[in-house]
Amino acid sequence: MAILRNLFEVIVRIDPGLWYLLDLRRRSTASWIPAALLLALLAFGAVECLVAANTAGAAFLSAIALSLFGVKLRAAAHG
Repeated sequence: MAILRNLFEVIVRIDPGLWYLLDLRRRSTASWIPAALLLALLAFGAVECLVAANTAGAAFLSAIALSLFGVKLRAAAHG
């Protein structure tokens, strides 16, 4: 859990990098690649939390992944 906490501290500190990964301005298919990689990272973390029987951590990571996916999907739809 400490590793995941440190990972999210780094992600929060590089806020411009996070928004670059989401890339809310473009509607191109290529703009989904970094977002998909970030979602895969979060999904991997959620699965690892489930393996370690940390359901709260898995729920937290799943909620973040779902909300980021929703934001990216909404931005792509409304472009």
